[in-house]
Amino acid sequence: VLAYNEKGEVGKSETFTRELFLPPCTLKSPQDESEVETPFPTFDWDSKALSKYLSRSKAAGYEKAHLKVKDETTQEEAWQKEFEDATISSVTYNEDGTGKDLVDDHYYDWCHWVDSYDAEGNLIASGYSNSWHFHYKGPIKAVLKGKIQILETPTTKNRDVGGTIPLVDATVTLTDSE
Repeated sequence: VLAYNEKGEVGKSETFTRELFLPPCTLKSPQDESEVETPFPTFDWDSKALSKYLSRSKAAGYEKAHLKVKDETTQEEAWQKEFEDATISSVTYNEDGTGKDLVDDHYYDWCHWVDSYDAEGNLIASGYSNSWHFHYKGPIKAVLKGKIQILETPTTKNRDVGGTIPLVDATVTLTDSE
């Protein structure tokens, strides 16, 4: 940085770094401390204040948005998604297939943040949401035992099936047959 006064350049000046935080994103759903019953919840947040701030910014660069879901029961990351478009405000859990299945009766934590970079790719600012928590109560499970007939194709036949099979968006027709 060059410094000047009324007589001209004053010589070398100090270079300093300051952390800058962007306006926060407000989480909308799933709500904090809520019960979630679908294995693919939709995460919604409001980033209007952040979008407004970024649209007024004169800095050349780019932003990346992130969503993170953590299994609080196991202390492991369940899913993380990165978005090149920081204006996205909704996503369905594990829509890209890179995350872990939600586990019945586990507690989860989720948050959203946006990182802003200068033209050279240096991180210059971040905007974070709070972390919200939800309890996953999985889909209803049914126990099917016996023979289940699968529609005849060259590769399918009657099979003996037993155990617990999760029924999510499934149609099951039971008939009285041997």
